Amino acid sequence: KNMHKLELLTRICPIDAVSEFAKAEKMGNIQKFIENYLVSFLGISKEKPSEVLKFYVGFRQPEALLTYKSTIDYIPELKKAFKDFIGKMMDGTFKEARYGIAGNLHLRTLFEKRPQLSTEWRRGDKEEKVSKMGDSKRRYSLEDTDNPTDLFLSGTEVDGSCLSVDKDYSKSLMAYVIDGKNRLILVRENQTEKIQARSIFRMVLDEKEKLPVLVLERAYATAGSPLEAKEWIYNMAIQRAKKLQIPLVSLDYDDFTSPNKELFPNPLLSLASPAPYEYVDALRTITKGVYRLVKNSFTLLYKPEEKGGLDDLDSLEKSSKEHQTAKVDKIIRALNFES
Repeated sequence: KNMHKLELLTRICPIDAVSEFAKAEKMGNIQKFIENYLVSFLGISKEKPSEVLKFYVGFRQPEALLTYKSTIDYIPELKKAFKDFIGKMMDGTFKEARYGIAGNLHLRTLFEKRPQLSTEWRRGDKEEKVSKMGDSKRRYSLEDTDNPTDLFLSGTEVDGSCLSVDKDYSKSLMAYVIDGKNRLILVRENQTEKIQARSIFRMVLDEKEKLPVLVLERAYATAGSPLEAKEWIYNMAIQRAKKLQIPLVSLDYDDFTSPNKELFPNPLLSLASPAPYEYVDALRTITKGVYRLVKNSFTLLYKPEEKGGLDDLDSLEKSSKEHQTAKVDKIIRALNFES
């Protein structure tokens, strides 16, 4: 048991962990020593170090937390975002902060006057699935989720993602985790709870109509994922778009193809992100949360009969509309200047 604790310490502080561990062992303070090291390394409040250890041990891949902290340790704004993420997971305020509109122009533009859309977006969905492999059956969960552990491990538990916690691009991971415009559609193996396949599912803004649009990014999977996984993800995205009553688009990846091949005619915008960096598969680059997805490059997977989603947009006050539009137009002008 102590050797396992020593292994943990060498990950946290490889230079002096061995000698410090030996001193703690002699004094019978091993538990306290580990708690204090975790608090120091992760940068969490020192008020309740035992709770930090409990959180760490209960995390699905606890070593991923340490690896990520080491990867982003040279970026101050990311260290703060990571610290806030863990703190909010521990105190139960993660989702409240994630969907807060006060400091997020993008979410405020989408949801301030669309309460039904906001509620349904946050609700997500879940289905049980069965995959047959020869004579055996495996049970999976298909989910539209904002589970913080899944979001954090979304690049680590699948193959081929550049957002694995040990890669340089993982500096963009926090946008998936803390930004309420991004969710996951995933396939999870019930027995292990690990992600077998996933796609980022984000809500952006139609630049011309100033209305919400869903973007389904490419699917990533593990080698042993069910053959039906990507089809399940596609069908869940269609199902969610119908429930939300807003358009759904995707780049014409092999994973998601639409029989009608109709292209979405307008550019799509992200107006902001609470994270300093955001990776966008559709652009194949890291952004700073403000970006444009070009028109006529996205296949329309679902088109609602009425524009605007679940809420009655006629109830928007004219002054609020104009005030919001002015801010959006300012961002559009800046993007036009950059391009």
